[in-house]
Amino acid sequence: MEEEYGIRLTEDETKELKKMCNLSEGVYNDGIYDRAKEDLKNLIQSTGWSLAKAMEMLHIPPKEKEHYEQEMKKGNFNHDRRIYSALSYDRRDYESDY
Repeated sequence: MEEEYGIRLTEDETKELKKMCNLSEGVYNDGIYDRAKEDLKNLIQSTGWSLAKAMEMLHIPPKEKEHYEQEMKKGNFNHDRRIYSALSYDRRDYESDY
């Protein structure tokens, strides 16, 4: 901070600043994940695609697919058969593509 902005920070202040930066990054990432979850849900509802197909069409990176699978299963989608059936996809639907 001192080199870039001419502000001297104590060690405690530096730690607190790092915490604040990490917190804001976490809030931002949560927003990204929430938006993608909503997009997946809407795509499944409007097209009838499987979760695997919806993730493919949204270009969800392979390393993030398991995260979305778990998050979507946490939701209460049993009232919508299209969402429920899309969540019980065959993992091979998308793993063979990568």
